[in-house]
Amino acid sequence: MRKFPLLLLALMLLMLSMPAQEPASAGIIPWDAWSDFWWNVQVEPIGDSTATVKPLGQYEFHFKFWNGGVVNGDSKVPLRYYLRITNISGEGWNAYVNPTFIYLGQGESYNATVYVTADVKPSYIANITCEIAMHVKLTDFVKYGNITFQVRSEPYRWLAVDIPTPVVDGKQERTYTVPINITNNGNYDDEYLISVPYAPSRWLYALSEQRVHLFPGESAQVNLTFHIPHERFYIQYENYLMKVKIQSANDPSSYITRPIVVSLHGFHLTIGQLAAVASIMPSFVLLAALGASFYYLNNECRQIPKPWKEEELPEKNRREVKKLMREEWKSAIYFCKGEKERIKRLNYLFARKESRQRALERKILGEWKKAWVIPHQEWEKQCREIREEYEAYRRKILTMWRDANEKIKKANHNFGSSIPLIPQPEMPPLKLIPEPGKLPKPRIPKYEVDVKRMRIIEPDKLLLERILMPLKRGKSIAKMESDKIRRMGDARKEKIRLAFIALEKKMEAEIARATSKITAEKTRHQRSRALSEQRRRAEEAKKRERQRIEEEKKRLRERMMEEERRKREKAAMGREELKAGKRRSKFK
Repeated sequence: MRKFPLLLLALMLLMLSMPAQEPASAGIIPWDAWSDFWWNVQVEPIGDSTATVKPLGQYEFHFKFWNGGVVNGDSKVPLRYYLRITNISGEGWNAYVNPTFIYLGQGESYNATVYVTADVKPSYIANITCEIAMHVKLTDFVKYGNITFQVRSEPYRWLAVDIPTPVVDGKQERTYTVPINITNNGNYDDEYLISVPYAPSRWLYALSEQRVHLFPGESAQVNLTFHIPHERFYIQYENYLMKVKIQSANDPSSYITRPIVVSLHGFHLTIGQLAAVASIMPSFVLLAALGASFYYLNNECRQIPKPWKEEELPEKNRREVKKLMREEWKSAIYFCKGEKERIKRLNYLFARKESRQRALERKILGEWKKAWVIPHQEWEKQCREIREEYEAYRRKILTMWRDANEKIKKANHNFGSSIPLIPQPEMPPLKLIPEPGKLPKPRIPKYEVDVKRMRIIEPDKLLLERILMPLKRGKSIAKMESDKIRRMGDARKEKIRLAFIALEKKMEAEIARATSKITAEKTRHQRSRALSEQRRRAEEAKKRERQRIEEEKKRLRERMMEEERRKREKAAMGREELKAGKRRSKFK
């Protein structure tokens, strides 16, 4: 009896030490220490969790998630799931998950998808981690689950070539060096061949390296050195092209060609040419001096003789007279020079006048042509379209007519009929739009030269305005005339279309009549052939019947003859037996 109170006390202490727990159906949430037992996120992939993706490609990973905890079956506690991408361990990769939020019951599961996209230059390998967070409503409990997928980039080549100075402003007989930067942007190492497939003739060039091995992301610089030979004495401006080719040694189809443009201009002399010029320079100077002296001697103003002679001058006032005559002589020279300048100026003014006159003629005649050329061009266009449309309809009708007559001829030949041919259709007349008239050619005012005042006299501006004003109005009228011609052309084309449609319907009716006749002749011919075939078959049947009767008669005659022969043979045998019997009886 003493042990019973101690046992009861121990059971009470044990009950007090245990946490209180209510059934889930009562709606009371268990404690935090028991939450992992009731709720936890379970995730598993559907299919492969690794994949290989091309650059700029996409791949889809599928996975399944649900609540893996132990919950009473009648629990109504709702669950919220939040999905997101938490980590992408690689460059050049993008990923997102669908859906990002969903409600699920305690025993429900769902399939989600992670979409992975590769950029132009993705890293070789990347890990994408997706987090699933499960929120238990009516509580603060949040349970997490993670799933990781791995993607790899397919091997790809990506060659980048950069020439900092693709255009070189060069000089003849100079040597230049152009750097070429080569970068391997692919995801695996490669070897590249550098060559110059095209260069101008007689140009010398060399590469610092003809083969380069680069790891992914590595760059190298190759120098192209070339020498420009002497081309010509003078080059106004000319471009020369060189091509540099960088090609993968492992894949000949992967290559890049870059141009290098060399511009040459200006004068250039070689050493030999400089020596030759230096040797002939005194001759050039002498020729220039002779030319200047020849021009001086042939100058008319320098040919005026002096009006005095030393021996004819009077002794008295000799100096004053000579001075006066010298002044007159110089005045004559100055007058000659002024007259030459005046003539030169007049020639310039006349040339200028002719130039401005031609410009004025071009302007006025240009405005005059604009006033009638636009409607004339529209008229030519509409006439061309009318002719083309008329010819198209005409060819169509003639084709129908020829095809129908060919069918009629074939039917007459095959069926032995005499169906009349369709007469050639009468085409509607081709009427074009009347040609628009031209404006009268305007009078062109003249420029004049005032010889006394040494200037050009321009035509009266009011006169020019009176000449150009109707031309400008004619330009606007020309647009209206062009629209009118276009409308007339459309109306004429519509008339032609309606006329040919009526002709086509008439032709179709005649073709239909001819077709019905051909069909009737074909039916008649088929019937006659059927009757002939029936008669032939009847004749053949009668012939076969007669032959059968003849054969029956023949067999009957043969049978009767056979029976007759057998009877005679039997009778002969009977007689022989009678004779034999008589002989036996006689012997006996």
